[in-house]
Amino acid sequence: MVVFLANFVLMLEPASEQVFGQASFFGMIVAIMLPPTFPVQVFLFVSAMLVLGMCLGWAWGCAAMAAGLKARSQVILAAAVQRAQTSVASATNPDVAYRSTIFHGNFLDARSTVVFGVFLGVGTFFFGLIRAAAPKLMLLAIFGTIVVDVMCSYGPLFPVNQYTLATTFLIPTACYIAVALAGTVLLFPRTLNTSWTTDLVDKVLSPILQRAQMHSKLLSTPPPRSDSGSSESEWSKLGSIVSSTQEASSAGLEGLLGMLGMMELEISYGRLSAKDLKRLVEPLRELHNRSVLLGALWSTVEARFKRAVAFERAALASDETSTSTSTEDEKPKRRRHVQHGKDGKETGRSETARMQRMRRTLKNAERENQHDLAALLPIFADASQDMRAANDAALLSAMEWLTTQNEGRWSWIWRRGGPKREEEERLAQLEKQVLRLEDALREYRWKRREAIVEPFRDFFDPATGLLRPIGQRGDSTSGAGRLFAPGSLFAVLSASDNLVLYSQAVVAFTRDIRGLAQQRRRNKLWFPTGLRRMGNLVRGRGPATNVVPDGDNPDSLQDHADSDDDSDDSTLASGKEKEKKAEKAKKGDADFFNDAALRGRDPDARAPRNAVQRGSLLVYRFFHWWTSPNAVFALKYTAASIVCWLPQVFKTTAWLSYSQKVLWTLITAQTFLAPYSGDQFLSTVQRILGTALGLVWGMVIWYVGSANGPGTRPGVGAALFNLMLPLVAARLFAPPASLMIAIMMAVTSSLVVGYSWQDKHLPQYGNPGVGYSVAWRRGLLVIIGAAVAFVFALLPPQSSRVFVRRTHARCIEELGQLYTSIVSSWIEEDVRTTKEGESAGEDGYRVFTPAFHKAARARMLALRVKLNASKTTIFQSSYEPSLRGEWPQDQYLHLLMLQLGLLQALGQLGQALIRLEPEWRRQLVQDTAFLNQPLIADVTSTFYLISLALRQGSPLPEATPGPLLDRLLYHDRRLRMLTDEPEPGHEDEDEHAHAKHVDFEGARMGGFKFTFDVLRDELFGTYASALEALSNILLDTDELEIAIKGLVGEVHFPGYSVLAERQLHAQA
Repeated sequence: MVVFLANFVLMLEPASEQVFGQASFFGMIVAIMLPPTFPVQVFLFVSAMLVLGMCLGWAWGCAAMAAGLKARSQVILAAAVQRAQTSVASATNPDVAYRSTIFHGNFLDARSTVVFGVFLGVGTFFFGLIRAAAPKLMLLAIFGTIVVDVMCSYGPLFPVNQYTLATTFLIPTACYIAVALAGTVLLFPRTLNTSWTTDLVDKVLSPILQRAQMHSKLLSTPPPRSDSGSSESEWSKLGSIVSSTQEASSAGLEGLLGMLGMMELEISYGRLSAKDLKRLVEPLRELHNRSVLLGALWSTVEARFKRAVAFERAALASDETSTSTSTEDEKPKRRRHVQHGKDGKETGRSETARMQRMRRTLKNAERENQHDLAALLPIFADASQDMRAANDAALLSAMEWLTTQNEGRWSWIWRRGGPKREEEERLAQLEKQVLRLEDALREYRWKRREAIVEPFRDFFDPATGLLRPIGQRGDSTSGAGRLFAPGSLFAVLSASDNLVLYSQAVVAFTRDIRGLAQQRRRNKLWFPTGLRRMGNLVRGRGPATNVVPDGDNPDSLQDHADSDDDSDDSTLASGKEKEKKAEKAKKGDADFFNDAALRGRDPDARAPRNAVQRGSLLVYRFFHWWTSPNAVFALKYTAASIVCWLPQVFKTTAWLSYSQKVLWTLITAQTFLAPYSGDQFLSTVQRILGTALGLVWGMVIWYVGSANGPGTRPGVGAALFNLMLPLVAARLFAPPASLMIAIMMAVTSSLVVGYSWQDKHLPQYGNPGVGYSVAWRRGLLVIIGAAVAFVFALLPPQSSRVFVRRTHARCIEELGQLYTSIVSSWIEEDVRTTKEGESAGEDGYRVFTPAFHKAARARMLALRVKLNASKTTIFQSSYEPSLRGEWPQDQYLHLLMLQLGLLQALGQLGQALIRLEPEWRRQLVQDTAFLNQPLIADVTSTFYLISLALRQGSPLPEATPGPLLDRLLYHDRRLRMLTDEPEPGHEDEDEHAHAKHVDFEGARMGGFKFTFDVLRDELFGTYASALEALSNILLDTDELEIAIKGLVGEVHFPGYSVLAERQLHAQA
């Protein structure tokens, strides 16, 4: 607030007011848009970008003025000057009268005006392109455009050069930056190192800890039952915590990665250097990824509960329908592959009767044997209680050490001896908690974990260890054989494996913290070490500076794989690394994604073969570039600027435009436009609402400080300081959803007070008045500018609903690529491990390299962040006016949750790939249908088919590969035939034949002998986690297809439903 007070004083003080001129209040506006709340290094960078933008605009404006003067007709100019001098010769003050003729447009020249217009168009196109292509340079683009507007709006009015017009805004901005920089350095200085550590604790580790505590609460909550008669459960209420903690930690981690490059450019004082903090990035990424997997238990159980409820309701509805129509028509009815309700949601799903009967049988067997989730979860909770408590304690201890060392950088000045003793105690406590967690993890893995499988011991023969025949599984009260139903067991084993993964990540992270605590015992001064990375800051890896959200490119997916590059700082080493990457890319040996292999070909032309064809291709790309989203936005930005600029350079409207400050209409229209305006309508409403409130509040400030008089400096200053406090607080602490209202309210209040003060204390041409007179004019200018921006936002239309649809189509395509990459890794590793004595894998993936892990984590984080960000746009799209009907918000939210579930399952599958030993991976690839080639083809084709249908808005065909779970059973039967293994039969007299074999989701889970020792093996838990992930991928992909069919529709295939009906009866 001290910096804001200084700008109030500069505006009210006569000496500085005379220097600032007509925009003496502009420093207050810059202070609101760019408050001095950043760390010193970040504020320097952001201020430099702002000044650079204004200087670029000033230089371009000077060039426009020089060219405009050259274009003037000297004869016409001399005649105009002569007429003006003659008309003012008899005036009381000839100088004032002469200047008045300038702003009335007496010296306007058509040729000069056209030149200024061309320069305005080119300048605004350039800055608009920067806004679209480099959103993090938002301030540079906005303030550069403002200076170009000033130079090109007022320049045509003057008959001589006025190169200092831009100083009207430059001088107040420079004074603000000087004051703000002094305040940032002298008043509670904060480095990026300090800010990074604070965000690490508050925005990443705290949500992770909350997620772990949610997981513990989940284990103590009774699981849902589909026969409870309700579609909601206690687990459903925990869904908000599951999603909010994931969103918070993902956004926090992305923010930390974005600041890494700049952190090495600053001078800081403290325990940890920038390189020390970078050492924490990889374990932090792993901790985040594994904490996300803690939600797999909730999402798996909740999804299956929802499906079970839907199946039961669909079966009940089907029975009622068949009963009512059986007496009316005996002809076979067509049965759709997928059935949708009126609201587009799933009401049922075509499954084979065998599959439905198997689900009911196994569910009943689990309950009879007390092997369902209600029985197994308490056992798991009791067995893992010590480990979960140790996890929380170790993470809390690490957070406490980070917070204490961050806040105690200068404690040695006023405290002697005490901090050192406390530091030793904290270090000892940290070491104690790490050792406790290591012991608890070791005990759980080798002892307590076995309690989960202990209830299944009586299913196995004590002598051989093999699964007993079904006839020998009777209990003491019944001689009937019991079914071995491992569905809930696999879910618990998967949750146990994910918890172990999370605990290992906590151990690795806290060990690194302990190592830093032991190594860094005292504070020291750290100097910059990464100056060569300064170029990364303007290429999109620096901190965000956009104060006006513009939306995201729906087709882009930016990850932070290289944000924490640990390569050598020398240029030579960097060059060698690039050469290695380039050579690797040429060989096709990508670590995770080979982006070149993902690019499609042009179906309308072959690759160029000679210089002429290559040249023509460049010409084609140049013209095609003008249809790109960035170019379209820059053109709209330019067109809107020209439209608002024209009234200022017509003689009939020049004086009106100058006196009524129409320049602010131009600035408003440019600011309101956005490249991907998914929230264009809502943001416009927020801005207008903020303007209206600001107008009222500005009048309150003025009339409180001046009453009905001209106002005094103490009165207006006191009113400004006290009544702007809530607005400044709202600007600093408002949530993102209402931040624009706070910004516009504060900016508008400053304009009202600033113009009112100038009207009474700085005589000038065209004073707009005071108080109410300023307010209604300012409101009208904003409405006109908003209307212009809104019109051009619709030309061509950029619907937020299309934006959401394209975003999700891109994300589904990315999920398909993730699935392809991870499954390819499984297959490549199987091939590599089977080539004994050969240099296998030369043309494939290096699954166990750090580069693979790093690229996979970065890609998944980028996709998760993009999906989380789309949630806001989904809600905002409901405010968009449309003539086509209601926005299906619930269906898109359901689509979002399915994609997050798929991403979670893919992460779980990738973790299993890394941890399983070769023989277990070989079992999954060679002896099960889960990674069978035809099934992989079905899954990948489904991903790309539904992505394309959603992108184009085209209906899906009825004949699609799904349901994928039935395809799994089909390929499993084929696999059993190829391996000569007897398949579980369909004989009516043996309804439980499938239970003689150990299956998962009705398919064989491997070719190994299933013994109790295998069940107790920790690697079997990882194997079960992989099977659970693959099953969830199939189920979620089926759900995704249904959801998209509910959005885009379905093309009916006559006769296909009859074939499907026959298939259902054949497999019954």
